[in-house]
Amino acid sequence: MKNIYKKIFSCLAALVMMFSFGSVLFACGENSDDPEVKTTKVMNLNLNPSIELVLDKNNNVVSVSANNDEGNFIIAQAEFVSLSADKAVEKFLELTKDNGFLVEGQVSFSENQFKIEISGDNTALYNQVVKSAQEYLEDTNFNVNFSFEKFNKSKLQSLVRESMKELSEIEIFRMNEEQLIEKVKEIREQTKDMYSEALKDLYYKLRGDEILKAKFEAVKTQLETLPQAAQNTVVTLLSSLSLDLDGYEGSTTFEKFQAYLTDQIEELETQINTYKTNYEAQFINSGDYQNALNNYIAAKKDLLESRLKGDEATVIEGFEEAASAAYDALYGNSERQIEGVLKQATDAMETVKSAITAVNTALESVYNMIASCINNANINLQIENTKDGFYAEFSSNYGYASQIVNSKNFWNALKPEIVE
Repeated sequence: MKNIYKKIFSCLAALVMMFSFGSVLFACGENSDDPEVKTTKVMNLNLNPSIELVLDKNNNVVSVSANNDEGNFIIAQAEFVSLSADKAVEKFLELTKDNGFLVEGQVSFSENQFKIEISGDNTALYNQVVKSAQEYLEDTNFNVNFSFEKFNKSKLQSLVRESMKELSEIEIFRMNEEQLIEKVKEIREQTKDMYSEALKDLYYKLRGDEILKAKFEAVKTQLETLPQAAQNTVVTLLSSLSLDLDGYEGSTTFEKFQAYLTDQIEELETQINTYKTNYEAQFINSGDYQNALNNYIAAKKDLLESRLKGDEATVIEGFEEAASAAYDALYGNSERQIEGVLKQATDAMETVKSAITAVNTALESVYNMIASCINNANINLQIENTKDGFYAEFSSNYGYASQIVNSKNFWNALKPEIVE
Protein backbone atom coordinates (compact mmCIF):
# COMPACT_ATOMS: atom_id res chain seq x y z
CA MET A 1 0.00 0.00 0.00
CA LYS A 2 1.48 3.32 -1.01
CA ASN A 3 2.10 5.86 1.75
CA ILE A 4 0.16 8.55 -0.05
CA TYR A 5 -3.03 6.43 -0.25
CA LYS A 6 -4.84 8.06 2.63
CA LYS A 7 -3.78 11.52 1.55
CA ILE A 8 -5.20 11.41 -1.97
CA PHE A 9 -7.87 8.72 -1.95
CA SER A 10 -10.51 11.32 -1.12
CA CYS A 11 -9.63 13.46 -4.12
CA LEU A 12 -9.98 10.54 -6.51
CA ALA A 13 -13.19 9.32 -4.91
CA ALA A 14 -14.66 12.79 -5.36
CA LEU A 15 -13.46 12.91 -8.97
CA VAL A 16 -15.07 9.57 -9.77
CA MET A 17 -18.30 10.52 -8.02
CA MET A 18 -18.41 13.70 -10.05
CA PHE A 19 -18.31 11.76 -13.34
CA SER A 20 -21.73 10.32 -12.50
CA PHE A 21 -22.90 13.36 -10.59
CA GLY A 22 -25.11 15.16 -13.08
CA SER A 23 -28.01 12.72 -13.06
CA VAL A 24 -28.04 12.75 -9.26
CA LEU A 25 -28.23 16.53 -9.10
CA PHE A 26 -31.28 16.58 -11.35
CA ALA A 27 -32.92 13.68 -9.50
CA CYS A 28 -32.47 15.43 -6.17
CA GLY A 29 -34.31 18.45 -7.45
CA GLU A 30 -37.52 16.56 -8.16
CA ASN A 31 -40.81 17.85 -6.88
CA SER A 32 -41.65 16.25 -3.53
CA ASP A 33 -45.32 16.34 -4.55
CA ASP A 34 -44.68 13.80 -7.32
CA PRO A 35 -47.66 11.40 -7.24
CA GLU A 36 -45.27 8.51 -7.94
CA VAL A 37 -43.61 9.04 -4.55
CA LYS A 38 -45.41 6.54 -2.34
CA THR A 39 -43.57 6.66 0.98
CA THR A 40 -43.87 9.59 3.31
CA LYS A 41 -42.88 8.61 6.85
CA VAL A 42 -40.45 6.62 8.93
CA MET A 43 -41.77 5.46 12.32
CA ASN A 44 -39.56 3.92 15.01
CA LEU A 45 -41.06 1.85 17.81
CA ASN A 46 -38.71 1.69 20.82
CA LEU A 47 -39.42 -0.53 23.82
CA ASN A 48 -36.04 -2.29 24.31
CA PRO A 49 -36.90 -4.19 21.17
CA SER A 50 -36.67 -1.43 18.59
CA ILE A 51 -37.94 -1.59 15.02
CA GLU A 52 -38.22 0.79 12.08
CA LEU A 53 -41.30 1.03 9.87
CA VAL A 54 -41.56 2.91 6.58
CA LEU A 55 -45.14 4.06 5.90
CA ASP A 56 -46.83 5.04 2.65
CA LYS A 57 -49.18 8.00 2.12
CA ASN A 58 -52.02 5.99 3.64
CA ASN A 59 -49.97 5.14 6.75
CA ASN A 60 -49.60 1.49 5.77
CA VAL A 61 -46.31 -0.32 6.37
CA VAL A 62 -44.20 -0.84 3.24
CA SER A 63 -40.98 -2.00 4.93
CA VAL A 64 -39.82 -3.14 8.36
CA SER A 65 -36.33 -3.40 9.79
CA ALA A 66 -34.84 -3.97 13.23
CA ASN A 67 -32.85 -1.29 15.04
CA ASN A 68 -31.32 -3.77 17.52
CA ASP A 69 -31.04 -7.52 18.00
CA GLU A 70 -34.18 -7.75 20.15
CA GLY A 71 -35.94 -5.98 17.30
CA ASN A 72 -34.82 -8.77 14.98
CA PHE A 73 -36.51 -11.25 17.32
CA ILE A 74 -39.77 -9.28 17.08
CA ILE A 75 -39.89 -8.94 13.29
CA ALA A 76 -38.93 -12.60 12.87
CA GLN A 77 -42.15 -13.57 14.68
CA ALA A 78 -44.72 -11.82 12.47
CA GLU A 79 -45.35 -10.01 9.19
CA PHE A 80 -45.64 -6.24 9.53
CA VAL A 81 -45.69 -5.18 5.86
CA SER A 82 -49.18 -4.11 4.67
CA LEU A 83 -50.45 -3.49 8.21
CA SER A 84 -51.80 -0.04 9.02
CA ALA A 85 -49.73 2.04 11.44
CA ASP A 86 -52.33 1.35 14.15
CA LYS A 87 -52.25 -2.40 13.65
CA ALA A 88 -48.45 -2.43 13.40
CA VAL A 89 -48.17 -0.76 16.82
CA GLU A 90 -50.71 -3.23 18.24
CA LYS A 91 -48.77 -6.15 16.75
CA PHE A 92 -45.54 -4.79 18.23
CA LEU A 93 -47.17 -4.50 21.68
CA GLU A 94 -48.68 -7.96 21.35
CA LEU A 95 -45.31 -9.53 20.59
CA THR A 96 -43.47 -7.66 23.34
CA LYS A 97 -46.26 -8.53 25.80
CA ASP A 98 -46.56 -12.19 24.86
CA ASN A 99 -42.79 -12.72 24.90
CA GLY A 100 -42.06 -11.08 28.25
CA PHE A 101 -40.49 -7.79 27.20
CA LEU A 102 -43.30 -5.86 28.91
CA VAL A 103 -43.61 -5.94 32.69
CA GLU A 104 -47.02 -6.57 34.28
CA GLY A 105 -48.50 -4.58 37.16
CA GLN A 106 -46.60 -1.79 38.89
CA VAL A 107 -43.49 -0.76 37.00
CA SER A 108 -40.44 1.32 37.79
CA PHE A 109 -39.66 4.53 35.91
CA SER A 110 -37.34 2.72 33.48
CA GLU A 111 -39.77 -0.09 32.61
CA ASN A 112 -42.43 -0.17 29.86
CA GLN A 113 -41.21 3.11 28.36
CA PHE A 114 -42.54 3.15 24.79
CA LYS A 115 -41.01 5.89 22.63
CA ILE A 116 -42.48 6.43 19.18
CA GLU A 117 -40.48 8.45 16.65
CA ILE A 118 -42.10 9.68 13.43
CA SER A 119 -40.53 11.73 10.65
CA GLY A 120 -42.04 15.07 9.70
CA ASP A 121 -44.82 16.90 11.49
CA ASN A 122 -46.92 13.90 12.47
CA THR A 123 -48.20 14.51 15.98
CA ALA A 124 -51.70 13.58 14.76
CA LEU A 125 -50.48 10.15 13.66
CA TYR A 126 -48.78 9.66 17.02
CA ASN A 127 -52.02 10.49 18.86
CA GLN A 128 -53.90 8.13 16.59
CA VAL A 129 -51.61 5.12 17.14
CA VAL A 130 -51.37 5.76 20.90
CA LYS A 131 -55.15 5.86 21.18
CA SER A 132 -55.36 2.54 19.36
CA ALA A 133 -52.59 1.07 21.53
CA GLN A 134 -54.25 2.18 24.75
CA GLU A 135 -57.52 0.61 23.64
CA TYR A 136 -55.63 -2.61 22.92
CA LEU A 137 -54.09 -2.59 26.43
CA GLU A 138 -57.28 -1.45 28.18
CA ASP A 139 -58.26 -4.83 29.65
CA THR A 140 -54.72 -5.99 30.45
CA ASN A 141 -52.48 -5.52 33.47
CA PHE A 142 -49.79 -3.73 31.49
CA ASN A 143 -49.06 -0.07 32.20
CA VAL A 144 -47.18 1.51 29.30
CA ASN A 145 -45.80 5.05 29.25
CA PHE A 146 -45.90 6.55 25.75
CA SER A 147 -43.68 9.36 24.52
CA PHE A 148 -43.21 11.07 21.14
CA GLU A 149 -40.12 12.36 19.38
CA LYS A 150 -39.93 13.89 15.94
CA PHE A 151 -37.72 11.99 13.50
CA ASN A 152 -36.02 14.99 11.89
CA LYS A 153 -34.35 15.33 8.51
CA SER A 154 -30.90 15.08 10.04
CA LYS A 155 -31.71 11.63 11.38
CA LEU A 156 -33.05 10.55 7.99
CA GLN A 157 -29.79 11.71 6.44
CA SER A 158 -27.89 9.61 8.98
CA LEU A 159 -29.91 6.52 8.05
CA VAL A 160 -29.09 7.00 4.37
CA ARG A 161 -25.46 7.82 5.11
CA GLU A 162 -24.99 4.67 7.19
CA SER A 163 -26.63 2.31 4.71
CA MET A 164 -25.90 3.82 1.27
CA LYS A 165 -22.22 4.53 1.59
CA GLU A 166 -21.78 5.19 -2.13
CA LEU A 167 -23.64 8.51 -1.81
CA SER A 168 -21.66 11.67 -1.18
CA GLU A 169 -22.57 14.19 1.49
CA ILE A 170 -23.67 16.73 -1.09
CA GLU A 171 -25.98 14.19 -2.74
CA ILE A 172 -27.57 13.37 0.62
CA PHE A 173 -27.80 17.05 1.55
CA ARG A 174 -29.73 17.89 -1.64
CA MET A 175 -32.45 15.29 -0.99
CA ASN A 176 -35.73 16.28 0.58
CA GLU A 177 -37.37 14.15 3.27
CA GLU A 178 -39.44 12.04 0.89
CA GLN A 179 -36.42 11.27 -1.26
CA LEU A 180 -34.42 10.28 1.81
CA ILE A 181 -37.23 7.99 2.93
CA GLU A 182 -37.34 6.42 -0.53
CA LYS A 183 -33.63 5.65 -0.17
CA VAL A 184 -34.25 4.09 3.25
CA LYS A 185 -37.03 1.96 1.80
CA GLU A 186 -34.83 0.93 -1.14
CA ILE A 187 -31.96 -0.32 1.02
CA ARG A 188 -34.28 -1.96 3.58
CA GLU A 189 -35.90 -3.92 0.77
CA GLN A 190 -32.47 -5.35 -0.05
CA THR A 191 -31.79 -6.41 3.55
CA LYS A 192 -35.32 -7.51 4.52
CA ASP A 193 -34.24 -11.15 4.92
CA MET A 194 -31.27 -10.31 7.16
CA TYR A 195 -32.21 -10.64 10.83
CA SER A 196 -28.77 -9.67 12.10
CA GLU A 197 -27.43 -6.16 12.71
CA ALA A 198 -23.85 -7.30 12.11
CA LEU A 199 -24.77 -8.95 8.79
CA LYS A 200 -26.65 -5.86 7.58
CA ASP A 201 -23.73 -3.64 8.56
CA LEU A 202 -21.37 -5.84 6.55
CA TYR A 203 -23.76 -5.67 3.59
CA TYR A 204 -23.77 -1.87 3.67
CA LYS A 205 -19.97 -1.69 3.84
CA LEU A 206 -19.30 -4.18 1.06
CA ARG A 207 -21.99 -2.70 -1.15
CA GLY A 208 -20.55 0.81 -0.78
CA ASP A 209 -17.04 -0.33 -1.64
CA GLU A 210 -18.19 -2.44 -4.61
CA ILE A 211 -20.11 0.51 -6.07
CA LEU A 212 -17.13 2.82 -5.58
CA LYS A 213 -14.89 0.23 -7.23
CA ALA A 214 -17.31 0.02 -10.15
CA LYS A 215 -17.04 3.80 -10.54
CA PHE A 216 -13.24 3.62 -10.62
CA GLU A 217 -13.29 0.78 -13.13
CA ALA A 218 -15.84 2.51 -15.37
CA VAL A 219 -13.89 5.77 -15.41
CA LYS A 220 -10.66 3.88 -16.09
CA THR A 221 -12.29 2.15 -19.08
CA GLN A 222 -13.56 5.46 -20.47
CA LEU A 223 -10.18 7.16 -20.08
CA GLU A 224 -8.48 4.44 -22.14
CA THR A 225 -10.26 5.58 -25.33
CA LEU A 226 -10.08 9.38 -24.91
CA PRO A 227 -8.57 11.46 -27.73
CA GLN A 228 -5.64 13.73 -26.90
CA ALA A 229 -7.75 16.89 -26.59
CA ALA A 230 -9.99 15.27 -24.02
CA GLN A 231 -6.96 13.92 -22.17
CA ASN A 232 -5.70 17.47 -21.85
CA THR A 233 -9.02 18.50 -20.31
CA VAL A 234 -8.71 15.76 -17.69
CA VAL A 235 -5.13 16.81 -16.94
CA THR A 236 -6.36 20.38 -16.43
CA LEU A 237 -8.86 19.13 -13.88
CA LEU A 238 -6.21 17.11 -12.08
CA SER A 239 -4.04 20.21 -11.91
CA SER A 240 -6.90 22.18 -10.34
CA LEU A 241 -7.20 19.46 -7.67
CA SER A 242 -3.46 19.52 -6.94
CA LEU A 243 -3.50 15.72 -7.14
CA ASP A 244 -0.08 14.31 -6.25
CA LEU A 245 0.79 11.56 -8.75
CA ASP A 246 4.49 11.28 -7.91
CA GLY A 247 5.60 7.66 -7.65
CA TYR A 248 3.21 6.33 -10.28
CA GLU A 249 4.45 4.90 -13.58
CA GLY A 250 3.94 6.87 -16.78
CA SER A 251 5.61 9.46 -18.96
CA THR A 252 2.70 11.90 -18.79
CA THR A 253 0.33 13.13 -16.11
CA PHE A 254 -2.51 11.33 -17.87
CA GLU A 255 -0.66 8.00 -17.87
CA LYS A 256 0.24 8.43 -14.21
CA PHE A 257 -3.40 9.08 -13.42
CA GLN A 258 -4.36 5.84 -15.20
CA ALA A 259 -1.79 3.98 -13.09
CA TYR A 260 -3.20 5.66 -10.04
CA LEU A 261 -6.70 4.42 -10.91
CA THR A 262 -5.42 0.86 -11.20
CA ASP A 263 -3.73 1.15 -7.82
CA GLN A 264 -6.85 2.45 -6.10
CA ILE A 265 -9.01 -0.32 -7.57
CA GLU A 266 -6.59 -2.78 -5.98
CA GLU A 267 -6.79 -0.86 -2.70
CA LEU A 268 -10.58 -1.13 -2.73
CA GLU A 269 -10.36 -4.87 -3.36
CA THR A 270 -8.08 -5.12 -0.34
CA GLN A 271 -10.56 -3.09 1.70
CA ILE A 272 -13.42 -5.39 0.67
CA ASN A 273 -11.43 -8.47 1.65
CA THR A 274 -10.56 -6.85 4.98
CA TYR A 275 -14.22 -6.31 5.84
CA LYS A 276 -15.13 -9.84 4.80
CA THR A 277 -12.22 -11.51 6.61
CA ASN A 278 -12.77 -9.64 9.84
CA TYR A 279 -16.52 -10.18 9.84
CA GLU A 280 -16.00 -13.91 9.50
CA ALA A 281 -13.30 -13.91 12.16
CA GLN A 282 -15.50 -12.01 14.62
CA PHE A 283 -18.97 -13.37 13.90
CA ILE A 284 -18.59 -16.78 12.29
CA ASN A 285 -15.29 -18.33 13.34
CA SER A 286 -14.94 -16.81 16.81
CA GLY A 287 -15.79 -19.26 19.58
CA ASP A 288 -15.63 -16.47 22.16
CA TYR A 289 -18.25 -14.42 20.38
CA GLN A 290 -20.53 -17.36 19.68
CA ASN A 291 -20.34 -18.50 23.31
CA ALA A 292 -21.05 -14.98 24.58
CA LEU A 293 -24.01 -14.68 22.20
CA ASN A 294 -25.44 -18.05 23.22
CA ASN A 295 -25.03 -17.17 26.91
CA TYR A 296 -26.86 -13.89 26.38
CA ILE A 297 -29.73 -15.56 24.52
CA ALA A 298 -30.07 -18.17 27.30
CA ALA A 299 -30.01 -15.53 30.07
CA LYS A 300 -32.49 -13.31 28.23
CA LYS A 301 -34.82 -16.25 27.64
CA ASP A 302 -34.73 -17.12 31.36
CA LEU A 303 -35.71 -13.53 32.17
CA LEU A 304 -38.57 -13.44 29.67
CA GLU A 305 -39.93 -16.75 30.93
CA SER A 306 -39.70 -15.59 34.54
CA ARG A 307 -41.74 -12.48 33.75
CA LEU A 308 -44.35 -14.50 31.87
CA LYS A 309 -44.68 -17.00 34.76
CA GLY A 310 -45.22 -14.15 37.21
CA ASP A 311 -42.29 -15.01 39.48
CA GLU A 312 -41.59 -13.02 42.62
CA ALA A 313 -39.89 -9.67 42.09
CA THR A 314 -36.65 -10.87 43.71
CA VAL A 315 -36.50 -13.86 41.34
CA ILE A 316 -37.06 -11.64 38.31
CA GLU A 317 -34.39 -9.22 39.56
CA GLY A 318 -31.93 -12.11 39.71
CA PHE A 319 -32.63 -13.01 36.09
CA GLU A 320 -32.37 -9.33 35.11
CA GLU A 321 -28.92 -9.12 36.68
CA ALA A 322 -27.83 -12.30 34.89
CA ALA A 323 -29.14 -11.02 31.56
CA SER A 324 -27.42 -7.67 32.12
CA ALA A 325 -24.11 -9.39 32.88
CA ALA A 326 -24.44 -11.58 29.79
CA TYR A 327 -25.21 -8.50 27.70
CA ASP A 328 -22.10 -6.73 29.00
CA ALA A 329 -20.00 -9.80 28.27
CA LEU A 330 -21.31 -9.82 24.71
CA TYR A 331 -21.31 -6.11 23.86
CA GLY A 332 -19.26 -4.43 26.58
CA ASN A 333 -15.83 -4.88 25.06
CA SER A 334 -16.85 -4.25 21.49
CA GLU A 335 -13.34 -3.23 20.41
CA ARG A 336 -12.08 -6.76 21.08
CA GLN A 337 -15.08 -9.05 20.84
CA ILE A 338 -17.28 -7.69 18.10
CA GLU A 339 -15.69 -5.00 15.98
CA GLY A 340 -11.92 -5.40 16.38
CA VAL A 341 -9.98 -4.65 13.24
CA LEU A 342 -13.24 -4.15 11.36
CA LYS A 343 -13.90 -1.01 13.40
CA GLN A 344 -10.43 0.34 12.67
CA ALA A 345 -10.97 -0.18 8.95
CA THR A 346 -14.35 1.53 9.19
CA ASP A 347 -12.89 4.53 11.00
CA ALA A 348 -10.28 4.91 8.25
CA MET A 349 -12.94 4.91 5.55
CA GLU A 350 -15.07 7.43 7.49
CA THR A 351 -12.09 9.79 7.46
CA VAL A 352 -12.03 9.47 3.69
CA LYS A 353 -15.78 10.11 3.44
CA SER A 354 -15.48 13.36 5.42
CA ALA A 355 -12.75 14.57 3.07
CA ILE A 356 -14.97 13.81 0.06
CA THR A 357 -17.58 16.26 1.35
CA ALA A 358 -15.32 19.28 0.97
CA VAL A 359 -13.92 18.27 -2.42
CA ASN A 360 -17.32 17.54 -3.99
CA THR A 361 -18.44 21.14 -3.57
CA ALA A 362 -15.53 22.39 -5.67
CA LEU A 363 -15.97 19.68 -8.29
CA GLU A 364 -19.60 20.50 -9.02
CA SER A 365 -18.60 23.66 -10.90
CA VAL A 366 -16.41 21.74 -13.38
CA TYR A 367 -18.73 18.81 -14.03
CA ASN A 368 -19.89 20.06 -17.45
CA MET A 369 -16.31 20.34 -18.65
CA ILE A 370 -15.59 16.71 -17.82
CA ALA A 371 -18.95 15.43 -19.06
CA SER A 372 -17.99 16.52 -22.57
CA CYS A 373 -15.11 14.04 -22.71
CA ILE A 374 -16.36 11.14 -20.59
CA ASN A 375 -19.13 8.73 -21.62
CA ASN A 376 -21.24 9.37 -18.56
CA ALA A 377 -24.03 7.01 -19.70
CA ASN A 378 -21.70 4.02 -19.77
CA ILE A 379 -20.33 4.88 -16.34
CA ASN A 380 -23.81 5.18 -14.86
CA LEU A 381 -24.84 1.88 -16.47
CA GLN A 382 -21.91 0.04 -14.90
CA ILE A 383 -22.68 1.57 -11.51
CA GLU A 384 -26.37 0.67 -11.73
CA ASN A 385 -25.54 -2.89 -12.76
CA THR A 386 -23.36 -3.22 -9.68
CA LYS A 387 -26.13 -1.88 -7.44
CA ASP A 388 -28.77 -4.17 -8.99
CA GLY A 389 -26.63 -7.28 -8.75
CA PHE A 390 -25.05 -6.79 -5.36
CA TYR A 391 -27.54 -8.81 -3.30
CA ALA A 392 -26.88 -11.85 -5.51
CA GLU A 393 -23.15 -11.16 -5.22
CA PHE A 394 -23.39 -10.94 -1.44
CA SER A 395 -25.38 -14.16 -1.03
CA SER A 396 -23.66 -16.28 -3.70
CA ASN A 397 -20.13 -15.17 -4.61
CA TYR A 398 -19.42 -13.82 -1.14
CA GLY A 399 -21.05 -16.94 0.28
CA TYR A 400 -23.43 -15.43 2.85
CA ALA A 401 -26.61 -17.23 1.74
CA SER A 402 -26.54 -19.55 4.77
CA GLN A 403 -25.90 -16.60 7.08
CA ILE A 404 -29.03 -14.90 5.74
CA VAL A 405 -31.17 -18.00 6.29
CA ASN A 406 -29.73 -18.71 9.74
CA SER A 407 -30.19 -15.11 10.87
CA LYS A 408 -33.95 -15.63 11.07
CA ASN A 409 -33.93 -19.18 12.39
CA PHE A 410 -31.50 -18.15 15.12
CA TRP A 411 -34.12 -16.12 16.97
CA ASN A 412 -36.22 -19.22 17.63
CA ALA A 413 -33.78 -19.90 20.49
CA LEU A 414 -34.98 -16.77 22.29
CA LYS A 415 -38.67 -17.71 22.10
CA PRO A 416 -39.94 -18.22 25.68
CA GLU A 417 -41.44 -21.62 26.44
CA ILE A 418 -44.28 -21.34 28.93
CA VAL A 419 -46.43 -24.34 29.77
CA GLU A 420 -49.98 -23.29 30.64
